[in-house]
This record gives sequence, structure tokens and C-alpha cells, in this order.
Amino acid sequence: IPIATGSEKVAAEPFNQASLPDFGTRHLALWEKGGPIYDILGIPSCITNSTVTFENEGTTHATVKVVTGETINGDDLTDESMPKNPTREGYTFKGWNTQADGQGETFTGDSTVSADMTVYAIWEKDTSTSTSTVTFKNEDATHATVKVETGKTINNDDLTDESMPKNPTREGYTFKGWNTQADGKGDWFTGDSKVSGDMTVYAIWEEKPSSGGGTSGGGHAFIPGIPPALNTKDHYQYMTGYPDETFRPDRDITREEVAVMFSRLLTQRPEKNKIYDYDFNDIAPSRWSITPVSYMSHLGMIKGYPDGSFGPAKSITRAEFAAMATRFAELTTGDAKFNDVGTDHWAYEAIAKAATAGWISGYPDGSFKPDQAITRAEVVSVTNRILNRYADEKYVAEHSEEIMYFSDNKPQHWAYYAVIESTNGHEYQRKDNGKDEKWLETNDKSFID
Repeated sequence: IPIATGSEKVAAEPFNQASLPDFGTRHLALWEKGGPIYDILGIPSCITNSTVTFENEGTTHATVKVVTGETINGDDLTDESMPKNPTREGYTFKGWNTQADGQGETFTGDSTVSADMTVYAIWEKDTSTSTSTVTFKNEDATHATVKVETGKTINNDDLTDESMPKNPTREGYTFKGWNTQADGKGDWFTGDSKVSGDMTVYAIWEEKPSSGGGTSGGGHAFIPGIPPALNTKDHYQYMTGYPDETFRPDRDITREEVAVMFSRLLTQRPEKNKIYDYDFNDIAPSRWSITPVSYMSHLGMIKGYPDGSFGPAKSITRAEFAAMATRFAELTTGDAKFNDVGTDHWAYEAIAKAATAGWISGYPDGSFKPDQAITRAEVVSVTNRILNRYADEKYVAEHSEEIMYFSDNKPQHWAYYAVIESTNGHEYQRKDNGKDEKWLETNDKSFID
């Protein structure tokens, strides 16, 4: 009896039908892998195979045959099995799906196959392990490139052998920092800036004034009990605004920003890039303010909290500012009273001294609000009084083209002239009353470097 597999006929040994047992069927089926299979009467059997094509990113990863109506894991084709999962750098393989966009049905080795079909590899970007490159540009040249885990910061990712580059130097200029725009009008970039993808940042420079204010100084010896002196003679710029040309007078100011401001105003200033002795547990050596903060701590001009922290990024309160400011002068004990500052308040003495000296004042309701955050406008107003600096309002009005203005510091703002005084270097003469100034000219001299 011939046996047919496909179109090929295979000779078989003759047999005696009478010798066959009665199976109660019309014919016997003979099976062969690869189908379709023909039985002894030449009728195709009902068993067929289907092909599953596994596609990965537009290419065929594998093809697997499976008995139609069964699963790859459960059919009798033992030499056919699920393919090994593909790999893709920076991505996690999520599985196979009947649609390329992953919106179909998930396909596994236990999925029933009813006909030839194609399934697709589905991927998910692995942000936890992918990296981005930050390119640091300085005057059209590449200063450094740093890899960082995408979605993290240079200071806080797990790439411990990658760190912020050393600041560049340029003769006659002061390095102001890195910015996302070459003109300095973008976002400032530091080691704590989040990196979402490859990016380029640019060195921003400021030309140094022809002569500096005060002394930049080296290591200084201070006499215990005598506070460091503030520079009340030179009326140079000591505050600045933001890259978007705003001053944000009503914005809170942080504890480290105030420490930095006062360090600029000392007659004996800290050495650049030097780290002085300090005990704060939340100030890293890489922090932008490490030199002035450690210097001010070394001098005993700033204090921390009982837990050993300084809280550099915390908004400084009115009481904290009064306490810091009064350490720069030997003031007599004051008798000023505020209805919300009792004698048991930790800053009572400092607040009373500062109020008696005319540095600070309270509110119409008789309160001082010691725990309220102090604003940038309030800080420059008080600091100007400490330094005996008062803007020449007539000069400002008549020389508006010379003045550094900020878009949000309007004449109607109560601290309008205080902001101008703090942000514009100028030559002056003191009037006979010992307070008012006659400005002679503005200049580019600045305590900021």
C-alpha cells in the first residue's frame, strides 16, 4: 500500500488486510512531522503545523513551528521551542505581543497558535541605567565631558568616577558658572542640576573691575572678641540679580546666600577656593558656597542647629538675620520692644540691639514676626543701614541710563532705592548730616567675584 507524504509516494510492503484488527474506522492515519500528512487512502489528515515569526525592531529574530491549535510549550514538536529573549542596550525587554505597539495580546510559549502569525518584541527604555553626556564648553572649546545617569544629577548618581569639572580660568575675568545658553540667559547648571538627556552648558564670564573693593586677603588673624570689620568705605556692588534680569525683591533669601553676602563685605575676605574649618554636617566640600560658608563659620559669624546642620538652602528668618548681622558690630543692649518677641525668645537680645541701632523695624501692629522669612528687599534695606549706604535719589533720576535696573524693581516698590544702592557701584561724597550721599559717578566696581 503506498503511503503519500505531500506529493511524494513511498513504496510500502504489501500486507494482508485480513490480518489487521478491526479498528472500527474507515482507514488508518499515518503521521509525519512537517505535514500535511496523507493517510492510506490519500486523504489529507486534520493535523497541520503553523509558523510563528518573532519580529524585533523590523528584523526577524526567529521562526518557530507549532502544531496548529496547540502551544509551543505543549505540542509534540520537541525540537521547536520559544526563542531566547533579544537584548537591546538601554532597554528592558517586556515580552512578545501580537501588535507592534504593544496594544495587542501578550504571546508566550503557552499561547495557543491557530494559524501562521507574527509577534513583536516590546521594549521599555531603562532610565535607571541609561546615561547622558554633559558637554562643558568654554569659549568655543570643549572644557570637559561628563557622563551622568539619565534623570539624576552629577553629584548624586551612581557614577562615582564622574564629577563636575574643575572651574576654568580666564585672565582678567571672573568665572560666574555654567549656563544652558552661551549668553548666560538660560538656566544655571551645577552638580545638583537634573540631567534628562545629552546637553551642552557654557562657561559664563564677567570682566573684573580695574580695581577691586576691599582686600581679597589671604590667611588672616583675628583678635578674639573683636568682630571682623565690614567695608563701610567702598560703595561697590554687593548684590546682583538673576539671569532673566530680575531682582526678585520679595523673594526669600537663604541662609547660605546671606553668609556669602556678608563674606563679600568684609575688609578681610576669604581666600578663593579655600575651605576653612567648619563643623556643619550638611555642607559638602563641593558645594558652591563652601568657601564663604566655611570662612564665616571659622570666624564664628554664623551658627548652625543643634543637630549639627547649617541648613544652607533654608530661608533665613528675620530673627536669624538679626542675630547674624549684630555679630558684626559692638552694639549696646537695646530696649526696643515687640509684642511677639518676649525676653525668653532666643534672639531677643540681638533683635533689641538691632532695633535700637535703627537697623531693623517692626510692623504697624507692634510685631516683629521673628520666625517669618526675610526677603531680598528687606535684606538689602537693612544691610545698607548697617553700612551707612543710601542711594542719591536725584542722581538716579538724572542718570537713568547709567543705572543697573531690574525689570521687577519698579519706582513704586518700597525698596526701589535700596536695591539700586546694593547693585550699583559708585563714587560718592558724604553730606554734612553724616548719612546722605552725593553720588559723583557710577562704576563697575564690585565685591562680587
